This record gives sequence, structure tokens and C-alpha cells, in this order.
Amino acid sequence: MRLKGSVSQSSSKELKENIASLSSQEAVDILADLNPVKYNYIADHSKTLNAGFIA
Repeated sequence: MRLKGSVSQSSSKELKENIASLSSQEAVDILADLNPVKYNYIADHSKTLNAGFIA
């Protein structure tokens, strides 16, 4: 991977405010918008099914 510019890591809760839990429905809606998929790796001859996201 190549990257020009800068990268900032801001996942620390110390950098955030108004943190609140999501409802189950809010979580489902957010995850659905990310387009989750099922797949298997080409090199996996047993064709084990995985779930995740494609970059």
C-alpha cells in the first residue's frame, strides 16, 4: 500500500464526547450500509464460507 500525505489515528475515547451506545436496530442499519458479504478464498480448497467486508 502507498500513502501520500498524513494519517491520523483518532479512535481514542479521550478525543471524543457525547459517546452513547447504539440500539440494536441502529447497529443493523449501519452495518447493512457497509455492504457485508459472504465469500470464500480462491486458495481455500475446502471452500470455507467467510463473512465480512470487501475493501
